Amino acid sequence: MVPFEEKFINENPIIAREYAFYFYKNYATILEAHQQLSYKPLKDTPLLSNENFGGIVIEKYSVVDVKYEQPELFDKGIAIYMVVQNPITYRRKTDQKGERFLIHGIWNFDTPDIKNFTAGLIREFGYYENFNYNRAGYDEVVDFLNLDFLKRDFEKTKLHTILSTPFR
Repeated sequence: MVPFEEKFINENPIIAREYAFYFYKNYATILEAHQQLSYKPLKDTPLLSNENFGGIVIEKYSVVDVKYEQPELFDKGIAIYMVVQNPITYRRKTDQKGERFLIHGIWNFDTPDIKNFTAGLIREFGYYENFNYNRAGYDEVVDFLNLDFLKRDFEKTKLHTILSTPFR
């Protein structure tokens, strides 16, 4: 196996996003079928949940202890990023062309990973809002204060609207 990056581009970014998640789901299925990816369910409750997006294959990797048979081939795992093509200023920060924001991953998330993930989802939604992209049926309001370690980061704004994702 060789690390690679696949890009999904469409005038309607929600379509590109769907293609990315579809590819990602198939990639995880292939790794699993070849016994390169396995998981053990965790006992904790979900962090974030939306059962209508991503399908069962991705969802089963969302609240689990993930194991790659050859972890050196996957760095931390596999992930989906939003890559900035037309930068905006959002929440007092101006992005750069080519900047990447994590919106999903299959690995054992630690606190910095989840902070990057939640920030990426909030930022991604800002782009959809700024450019008035169609997001009908994808909006999801999440209370990030449910994540105890993020309370400092989100003291002033508890609820955020993001695009649905299968991360739990």
